[in-house]
Amino acid sequence: MSAGVRVRASGRKQLPLGSKVFLALSLLVGVGLGAGVGPWLLLRAHRSMSWEEVDAIVTEATLESRSSGRPRKTGWRVDVTYRYERGGVTYTGDRASLTGQKVHPSRAAAEAAAPKVGAAVKAYVDPADPSASTLYRGSSWPGYLALGIGAGFVLVGLLVARPRAD
Repeated sequence: MSAGVRVRASGRKQLPLGSKVFLALSLLVGVGLGAGVGPWLLLRAHRSMSWEEVDAIVTEATLESRSSGRPRKTGWRVDVTYRYERGGVTYTGDRASLTGQKVHPSRAAAEAAAPKVGAAVKAYVDPADPSASTLYRGSSWPGYLALGIGAGFVLVGLLVARPRAD
């Protein structure tokens, strides 16, 4: 019999406490991502496709450097703020995308992608909550990523924590 696996009087193998804890944590993270975060992101991205299109004006656009931790590997992100009206009320939005902002490989690429202050842009507004807006709708890859990572945690937890045959 392998070390760490006990056999009950009934003949069934019992997992050691460490394996039970690992299995529980893997299932908790996996189910949380795979059944919670992933579907929520996908549903939100899907719903945004029906958000109302409104005219907006860019009030601020700044570049921010992002380091990946690797030597000489810095990306650039555009932070944008815009103003729009809905129902006679003026709102300010700062979300370019529901799923995070694109990181450009160079400052020049980020500058080229950045909207200019004062530029007219299209924004998309949640009809149920006009304060929620974005410049780009849909784009649900993080939802699929969360589903995949969640499934991976569940699979690894089940594989690592299962009793092994002698």
